[in-house]
Amino acid sequence: MYKFSTFFLFLFLPLFSNAVEGMWLPSNIHQNIEEMQKMGFRLTASDLYSHDSISIKDAVVRFGGGCTGSFISDQGLVVTNHHCGFGQLQRHATVENDYITHGFWASGQEEELACQGLTVTQLVRMENVTRQILDSIKPDLSEKDFLQAVKRASDKLAAEASQNGIYVATVDPFSYGNEYHLFVYRVFKDVRLVGAPPFSIGKFGQEDDNWIWPRHTGDFMLFRVYADADNQPAEYNVDNQPYQPEKFLPVNPASPKENDFTLVYGFPGTTQRYLVSDHVDYIIAKENPMGIDIRTRILDIYDEHMIANDTVRIQYASKYAGIANAWKKWIGQNIGLQKMGVITLKQKQEDDFAQWMAADSDRKSRYAGLMESFYKTLPDYLSYEFAYRLYVETALKTEVLRFTRQFSTLKLLANQSDPDENAIEEELIKLKNATASFSRNYHAPIDRQVLAMVMNEYYNLSDEGMIPPVLEKAYKANKGDMTKYADRLFSRSMFVSEEKTMNYLENFRPKRIRKLEKDPVFQLAEGITQFVLTEVRIPRSASQVMVDSLYRVYTHALQLMDTENRYSPDANRTMRITYGRVEGSLPRDGMEYLPHTFTDGILEKASLPNARFYEIPERLESLLQNHKFGAYADDGKLMVNFLSSNHTTGGNSGSPVLNGDGHFMGINFD
Repeated sequence: MYKFSTFFLFLFLPLFSNAVEGMWLPSNIHQNIEEMQKMGFRLTASDLYSHDSISIKDAVVRFGGGCTGSFISDQGLVVTNHHCGFGQLQRHATVENDYITHGFWASGQEEELACQGLTVTQLVRMENVTRQILDSIKPDLSEKDFLQAVKRASDKLAAEASQNGIYVATVDPFSYGNEYHLFVYRVFKDVRLVGAPPFSIGKFGQEDDNWIWPRHTGDFMLFRVYADADNQPAEYNVDNQPYQPEKFLPVNPASPKENDFTLVYGFPGTTQRYLVSDHVDYIIAKENPMGIDIRTRILDIYDEHMIANDTVRIQYASKYAGIANAWKKWIGQNIGLQKMGVITLKQKQEDDFAQWMAADSDRKSRYAGLMESFYKTLPDYLSYEFAYRLYVETALKTEVLRFTRQFSTLKLLANQSDPDENAIEEELIKLKNATASFSRNYHAPIDRQVLAMVMNEYYNLSDEGMIPPVLEKAYKANKGDMTKYADRLFSRSMFVSEEKTMNYLENFRPKRIRKLEKDPVFQLAEGITQFVLTEVRIPRSASQVMVDSLYRVYTHALQLMDTENRYSPDANRTMRITYGRVEGSLPRDGMEYLPHTFTDGILEKASLPNARFYEIPERLESLLQNHKFGAYADDGKLMVNFLSSNHTTGGNSGSPVLNGDGHFMGINFD
């Protein structure tokens, strides 16, 4: 049996901190190392990243598809955020074994829970292949031909680097195609849940506190990576053994002090730091408010049903968290962008660019008309972009429509002049598995309310010409009463019933495809999907190609205009390093954020009236009141979270926070 001590400290990134800006490629970190060492980093660039020897990068992994984790033991133990592993915890939870509420701890490796479909991805190496890509392409190609040539060259390099499937390799563009880097990965597919704190710790404060300081949550979870007898990635097998990483992070349980150096190492998602002012204005004024409003309504519907039913609470816990995280982020993003006057700053940057361009005849010749092209091209692109985002926030938030779209392939196969029985049988197996998976965590009354609401919003918020005909017909036929429409759909469709859907699949024959084609939910899903594909996604992609080509020129010009500062490309889901210090901030007039929170704050929040999101069990309350902190107290107090001025974004969730010696000191979140 083994025990886990509560040594974890947690990082929160304030909205208005003075971070050392930039998400730096580990392979280029030598360019920053002198500044980092002056700030308190006591290692070398090769300690962080080495192409041909073991370094800290080997201890950092992509967790699942959208978070980061790190090895903290020689037995494959990975730590990440509670919210990153929450979906896996929810899949194993039942009303009888409510791991969400009470947490889960394996008392031995034999009790660790297999996580089907979860992967941990480890970077093997990265390489700048810009010249290999661009030198292979003929000059003066059209933008379309240029992108096709880039893809061919990238695919060739990636295929060679994969070594016949041993690795997964990608070539990723940077700065809209000014640079290209090759990334080679090792992917582990046998990952098991080891431990998770109770909801009252892992989600303390829930969405009330999310993205807001001060925070007091214990946002962590532990998993273990398993490998085959040769310590290589393998599919799940009971005979697999804990992976023995070549590098893991030693844990420093000491409390971080103000101004201590901090380094975040992980896989940030995407950033858009170089957008022009009109593009930023669209996000602030149109895209974010739409998403915030619709998700607010969805969360209200979820909340109503989850409070009333424990089974539904468990079924929808992960879904709720997924909807809420971006919702709260966009609220804070808009506040931050407006408070910092980002549009004005962007406009000044554009004015500076115009003056810089006009000051030199060669620059004027090269960049003449660039900004005018932006102003001309952006409106069309943003019109299609909003139509697509609206589709994502409405139609794709209806569970049964997302599920039903999977049946389109069956329709195509059955309607062939000579149906391929083997292909149909394979598709039926996939759909049966999908149906069982979908139904396990589906509550039709929630989805019916969501569908009625989002279809109404889809119709009313769509720009002219962007309403799918199937939706327009339904809206007019029901005189705008989408609740009535949703009730009719759910009473007539087989897809809201696992039994009916399975019965259809079990007894399927090609001639029975008409039943699928006449199903009202399938008709709605297919009608919307086909419209969005042909009238939104295809023209949006064509328009985006034009816009991205302008950004490629613009971002390169900005680098030339400001040669005194190091250039940091936008995050694009590849590994990055950021660094800063433990420090507070001054978010607004008359307010100061201190850099640490302690357990006293947990008790204070739990004592608030109507403290629904701050409830803690009696045992935890007793331990905190009596200062039962074990060896981890500092001057009689136990630190919970700390602020650090690191430049991070979504995807950095779960990233290890390292001190000046490269030791693990916390986990990045928010």
